Amino acid sequence: DHFGEIRSELGEGEEGVILEELDLARAREKRAAFGFFRDRRPELYGRLAVDQ
Repeated sequence: DHFGEIRSELGEGEEGVILEELDLARAREKRAAFGFFRDRRPELYGRLAVDQ
């Protein structure tokens, strides 16, 4: 799932394909709640990207 949790798996020595449905809207909500982009300061990126 979007947290990296195993939702299903094959048995030991078993071969096959697993299809799993994920709720993408829920994944977006959870990602937004993490706040990774909250403290971004893109106005300062120019100073990092300028050739010296």
